[in-house]
Amino acid sequence: MEVGTYGLSANRYPGGVAQAGTDRITDYAFDANFVDTGMPHKSTVSAHATWIHEDEFLGASATLLGTNRHDNLDTLRADVSYSFSDRWTPTVQVFHTRGSPDSALYAGPGGSPNSDGYVFEIAYAGWGRPGAPVLWANWRAALQYVGYSQFDGARRGASANNTVYLNLWMAVAPFGALVHR
Repeated sequence: MEVGTYGLSANRYPGGVAQAGTDRITDYAFDANFVDTGMPHKSTVSAHATWIHEDEFLGASATLLGTNRHDNLDTLRADVSYSFSDRWTPTVQVFHTRGSPDSALYAGPGGSPNSDGYVFEIAYAGWGRPGAPVLWANWRAALQYVGYSQFDGARRGASANNTVYLNLWMAVAPFGALVHR
């Protein structure tokens, strides 16, 4: 189990134009994670949650793009997954975003960033576990569906932004074959 915090503070030049000054972005966040590896048959349950608050001081963007001088954004995400025998992992996630309306930044009704939705994913890990044919490498394939019930402030038509992702990754430990287990 873990509970923590993280953050970021950065200056940026919108569009790379330094003469207009800078925007200052400050994020602070809290997160929590829970993992139980004591499940039967080498299975694992895990849950994660994060809340991020962002303050945007947009002096340069206001000058260049006509944005508000100050905006904020809050994001909440939570997910739970269950790994079967270190191979198959279905995951369910929900997300919720709210923020200041700013028609120069967001195309939705009233320039709203407000979005809500869910993610369903099924992943398969090929190697990287005891008894696998290759112990010094791993690969993972996943099929993910992202659905929106609200997108940029609009509920009507939000599902037009739903997306399906198919991804594949591989990790290699080149000297892992030399390590005796």
